[in-house]
Amino acid sequence: MEHLAKGLQPKFILSLGDNFYIRGVKDSEDPQFEESFEKIYSYGHLKEIPWQITLGDHDHRGNISALLLRPQRNPRWRLPSPYYTFELPAGNRQVRFLILDSVGLEGGMLAHTPKGRRFEQDLSEDFAGRKAGEAQWGWLSRTLAGEDESDDEASLQVVVGHRPIRSLADRGKYGSSPHEAAVAEALKAALVKASKPVVYLHGHDHVMQHFRESGQEVHHLGNGVGGMGLHPLKNCSNCSEFQWGTSAHGFAVHELAKNFLATHFVDAMTQQVLHTVTIPF
Repeated sequence: MEHLAKGLQPKFILSLGDNFYIRGVKDSEDPQFEESFEKIYSYGHLKEIPWQITLGDHDHRGNISALLLRPQRNPRWRLPSPYYTFELPAGNRQVRFLILDSVGLEGGMLAHTPKGRRFEQDLSEDFAGRKAGEAQWGWLSRTLAGEDESDDEASLQVVVGHRPIRSLADRGKYGSSPHEAAVAEALKAALVKASKPVVYLHGHDHVMQHFRESGQEVHHLGNGVGGMGLHPLKNCSNCSEFQWGTSAHGFAVHELAKNFLATHFVDAMTQQVLHTVTIPF
């Protein structure tokens, strides 16, 4: 990442969640802030680049308030709230980023599937409970519909969540809970209804993968390969939506132009681009 940052000079680095394993952080003094962030990403050409943070399920096992307060100590850590938006110019257009809280969205499903949440004994009612989830679903519906827009309508919406909507990762005994499946179905329905192209970026599953909804300009780009153990990919003989996938440690580089978004999946060991997805808008 540092090597490519020298030439590419990225505007920001996008976290896809699970920032701290395996139980998040305890408080604002937790040494993981220094050990797993400050000392790792604060050298060379990475040291000035801000991070747009997404929350993951392992983050929710710890202190979410401490993560939200971190920008006061380091403004490179951008997490104004558990879910939020920001925009980037692309020529004379705007690209809107919607950062979701996947675990928070699960709270909105508790009326239908009240039991069996992953890590439910660790979750906070304030951030992952029913009221928090229902509030986030309402915000997401309004934002996707453009109700909170300025006069400049976004030409592309990049929706970012920790957990996948579609995935071929073989997670063994750690399959999807009913809440995760319910969120995936509801989120897919919401994205398909969007009036403009949508890219959904996610982590959680430790593979690189690309899906495209049949007949829709909705792309799913999975990139959960930052350093933990990798997941194998399942075989799928009749998956028309599946475009590409592999298991390799690495990251993705997103190139935003005035009329397209190109995503390049990079193998960290070989420093080679494994796959490129170009999405026009």
